[in-house]
Amino acid sequence: MPVALEEVFDFFSKAENLERLTPESPRFETTSPLPIDMNDGATIDYRLRLLGAPIRWQIVITIWEPPSLFANDQIRGPYQLWHLGHRFAATESSKEIIDQVQYRVAGGCIKPLVHALLVGPQLKQIFKYCAEIIREVFTQCPSIKPHRPQVLAPRTRHPAPYRRFWRENRTGLLFISPWLFGFLMLQVWPFIGSAWLSLTSYDIVSAPRYVGMENYRTLLQDDPAFWNSIVVTIRYAVISVPLNVVAGVCLALLLNVEFRGQSLFRTIFYLPAVLPQVATAVVFSWLLNPEIGVVNGILRLVGIEGPAWLTDAHWAPWTLVLLSVWGVGGSMVIYLAGLKDVPTYLYEAATLDGAKPWQRLRNITLPMLTPVIFFNVVMGVIGSFQAFTEAFVMTKGGPEGSTTFYALYLFNRAWANLDMGYACAMAWVLFLAIGVTTLLLFRSQNKWVTYDR
Repeated sequence: MPVALEEVFDFFSKAENLERLTPESPRFETTSPLPIDMNDGATIDYRLRLLGAPIRWQIVITIWEPPSLFANDQIRGPYQLWHLGHRFAATESSKEIIDQVQYRVAGGCIKPLVHALLVGPQLKQIFKYCAEIIREVFTQCPSIKPHRPQVLAPRTRHPAPYRRFWRENRTGLLFISPWLFGFLMLQVWPFIGSAWLSLTSYDIVSAPRYVGMENYRTLLQDDPAFWNSIVVTIRYAVISVPLNVVAGVCLALLLNVEFRGQSLFRTIFYLPAVLPQVATAVVFSWLLNPEIGVVNGILRLVGIEGPAWLTDAHWAPWTLVLLSVWGVGGSMVIYLAGLKDVPTYLYEAATLDGAKPWQRLRNITLPMLTPVIFFNVVMGVIGSFQAFTEAFVMTKGGPEGSTTFYALYLFNRAWANLDMGYACAMAWVLFLAIGVTTLLLFRSQNKWVTYDR
């Protein structure tokens, strides 16, 4: 039950050592034992502090209990306590209750802060005393208008964030620590180191020599081969990426139709995507050999003289573009997954409305497939900007630099010329180019990608 106001007055009259506060007191602080018989030897100290009256009053009460009070499980929770009509909830794990009450006064505020340790049968007396101190403040300051007290939860000591993170995640971190070590040492550290090396002249043999932005200035102003590699790479990306998207979507549409041997054909078309790129490049170098190659041999049987696929400056870039379609099976599988995700009820509704197959493809299938197309376009652009293996194995960048992709030119500057600083500068230019292009693609998706299901 709430403490009756008469009991509060009666109890307060017995607190002989409680000194009265006045709003005129500039500063006041006292500490004195509370004259209450705590039976088990417990004592109560209170401290009354007036700071800049009448701006703020602060009242702190601390109850010191003997260790025997909590021994032998004498106190059990949960149980409820009442103080001035406001309920406190306590458990055996919370030995402290905080009651913070805020009042508004002219020119400032008053904040009595009451700390009370739970001491068993004396709780009622303790809360009487806390109530009387707050009542005394009302008596001395009639202009104070109390607001509803806010009962705070028992205070608990929270560990530092990094300690809590380690305690909660240490098992998982220990399991992935080999990968973390490899990631930090083989990817993050080289990434940071390349930024520094791009500002130096470094040939592996001697120590790096700082040259500032000289490598970037040479790239942009004094290196025609740099600009040629950019043109070759952009031309390759502009042609190969749309061609792979069209080929992948068409294959997925064909292999999405139920027919006998469907799984076998899916496997056959997917196999090139898992073959090593170097092995594929070596095999096609032999197949496309203008003298002894199988492709030109078949063309001769029908009276056609095949071109020099890899040694002609006009044909070599197109040969590499066609070779990129050889691995379209990887994106085909992703398109198949996207087709399976298109709701069938859309096709049923369109069929009932009399839509033809082409109309269903153009108005249902392709719009619902645009998120998958967008993903493959982004991955295709990034991959085409980094094209390297086929040109390195099959043409070495020739003939006449027609297949010198950017990544191949970067490799040659790094390992053929031992100009590591220059190569690192090229790598950062490539990183920025890929980042900007990807950002533009993401900005454009709002105009053509449909995410509604």
